[in-house]
Formats: sequence, structure tokens, C-alpha cells
Amino acid sequence: VGNEIIQFEIIELQEDGNYIIKNLLRGLFGTEKYIETHTEGEDFIFINKGLRSKTFDDGKIGITTQYKAVSIGTDFYSADTVNYTITGKNLKPLPPVHLKIDKLNKKITWKRRERGYAGWRDGVDLPIIDKVEKYRIKISQNDTILVNEEIISSLEYIYSDDISGEIKVSVCQIGDIIGDGDYCEKSFTI
Repeated sequence: VGNEIIQFEIIELQEDGNYIIKNLLRGLFGTEKYIETHTEGEDFIFINKGLRSKTFDDGKIGITTQYKAVSIGTDFYSADTVNYTITGKNLKPLPPVHLKIDKLNKKITWKRRERGYAGWRDGVDLPIIDKVEKYRIKISQNDTILVNEEIISSLEYIYSDDISGEIKVSVCQIGDIIGDGDYCEKSFTI
């Protein structure tokens, strides 16, 4: 729906043409940042066989190909052709989750997720694909960057005494295969 990927177990068509959706999961495959961005009448694509990654040579990243989306009752030849540039986004790390601050110990912590094809599961550590696990952390205040560092093999950052007040913390996993993942961002008051 829009840019958010959702999944549900049950869908029921109502007499008025609306649907009731039950057992809904939102923000899948790193799309949680789009949860609050929806508008009435937004386009959606319904996939009833599940999402599958098409295997391709990473040398094709950056190449533009043509696709046609054909829905039920539509002829292949009358469907619009869409140009799409392969970005390899599903090969990049997903944004970290559970960004928290421990004010007593001056520590910022987060949990990692793996590539777009390996969702986040509670209580399970996923194997890391990159040679070295690395993160980039940014701490800003009123659009001024106070910290801009890379942290190697750590899911925490100890901040200094001079950081206080309303801050925004941004963390992304640095990928050495295809590139950096998206940032997880959260505001805190210290």
C-alpha cells in the first residue's frame, strides 16, 4: 500500500465494496517508515503468492529494464510498460530497530536486522552477511550534527557528557556488499 509492504492472514470483501483485513503485519521489509504516510485512495498492489526475490547478477545493478504489471481482466499487450532501474535495495541492510537510550549509563543501543530478504524475527540472531559488522551513528540537535561516527562490531554507542537536551539519533548498518542500509531515526530528550 503506497510504499509500505503489509501482510495479512484474512481478507473479507464487504457488500459495500470495502474490505475487512484481519491479522495484519505492517512495515515489512524495512518499510515501517511509510506507516504514517498514507493518503485516501492510495494505490496498492495485491500479491497472493508472496514476495519472491528474483536472483540476478549484481553486475546488473544500475541497468534499466522494462516491466508490465498485468492485473486480472487486463491484456498483456494493453498494459503500460514501466521502466525500472535495478538498485539492489533488497540486498542492503534493513534499518536497525529498537533504538533506545540508557541515560544513566549514557548509552544508545539498537538491534540489527539483516538484508531485505531476511526479515526481523523476535528473539533470533540472524547471521551477518558482511565481512565485518559496522554501523554509522549520527546525533544531531537543531539540524547541527554533534556526532558522525562509524562503530565497528557493536550494537551500542556511549555518548559524552556534553550531549544534552532534545537530540535526534540516526543509526544505519554499513554494508560492504551493495551499500549502506536506511537509517533508523528517533528523537530523545537527555
